[in-house]
Amino acid sequence: MTSPNAFGLSRLFIAPYNIPQVPTLTQDWAGGIMTQWDSISHTNTVVVGPVTYRNLPSVSPLGLTEGTVLLAKVPGGYIILGMLAVAGAVAFLDPIRHRRVATDIPLTSITLADAGNLNFLVKDNTEYAVDGALYYNSTTAQDIKFAWNGPPNMACKWSMFGLSNASLNEILTDTMTAYGDTTTQTIQGLGALATCRPSGWFKTTDTPGLLQLRTALASAGTAGTLNQGSWLRISELVAGAGVADTYTKIYTATGSRSYDHNGAFIGSPDGDNNMYFGSFSGRSFGSERHMWTFNAAQMRTDLTGATILSAQMFLYCFRCDSSAGDYNWFWSPTSTIQTTFPTNGVGGADVQDVWGTIPGWGSIDIASQMTYIVNSNANSVLGGPAGFSDASTAFRGFGTASYQPYIQLTYAK
Repeated sequence: MTSPNAFGLSRLFIAPYNIPQVPTLTQDWAGGIMTQWDSISHTNTVVVGPVTYRNLPSVSPLGLTEGTVLLAKVPGGYIILGMLAVAGAVAFLDPIRHRRVATDIPLTSITLADAGNLNFLVKDNTEYAVDGALYYNSTTAQDIKFAWNGPPNMACKWSMFGLSNASLNEILTDTMTAYGDTTTQTIQGLGALATCRPSGWFKTTDTPGLLQLRTALASAGTAGTLNQGSWLRISELVAGAGVADTYTKIYTATGSRSYDHNGAFIGSPDGDNNMYFGSFSGRSFGSERHMWTFNAAQMRTDLTGATILSAQMFLYCFRCDSSAGDYNWFWSPTSTIQTTFPTNGVGGADVQDVWGTIPGWGSIDIASQMTYIVNSNANSVLGGPAGFSDASTAFRGFGTASYQPYIQLTYAK
């Protein structure tokens, strides 16, 4: 038996695999060892052997419920039927991304038929872009029609971008929003070799399947040809423009107050301009606390469908009675400044030593706390009540425009 190393394979694995019921697909392998099922009888016979470039073996898992799958590890990862995702589980490789017509396809009938192997296996709940170049030949009086077939409940937009008036070289740009044999688009013949540039967007829902281009003569007459070398390609899309954009936004305080040890409001201007935490020498309010509000509703809107990359809370500290610079905070759904200190705070944390220079700015990583804003609808920050061991620390509040507390988010969407 030929060693796997002869095919550039460094390791060989044998793993049990439950084969899902999926349509037949064809893969173009550069070399290796492959497991192949009989695509006609769908028997459980396994054929293992070398696969060379352009030897396009057909793989049909239909009818095989459980068996042994051979996986080979090459420098690029696991190949053959799939990649070893986790222990005991195999995930199918992506379907072929490009298709081309190997030999001319005669068009002799007005009944739609598959345009050769111009098809792609598509997953459920996925968006795809399809484009390509189709080369065809027909008389000037003979038109060719195209259609797309695919799994049920798809959304789509597509056009063949071919000749609509051959004598004037005008291009058809109408966009179709349905699919199936009853939805066709017709392009005119040129009496010589011509090209159309199909383009489309397809969004599957709950059903995977085969996206297939179909073609035929538009009316009975002289035969036409879909020529060798015609090709299509497919790309999987993500929401947005294919690649998520990154945003950094700042949500500044919309109000602030300080409160005495009984939770009573400390009057303006001191209670607006500054936010106190703990017991300070020279002040007569006991163990103080504070709250500040921010535009959390806008934050939640911005984060819909987004991935949070970083989240930080910034405070300007202007006084601290010890070098530790302690700060203890909680999240509250209260959205407006109250006359008495709220007692509905949740989450939060106790932090130290985040202010290297006093007075100066410091930031607190709140990424792990964002669930309280997003899922628990927090709209404000409560500073306190302070523990007896916490240092007394004071921050600038809403009344000092240049030093207002704020939350900075970086997210992808």
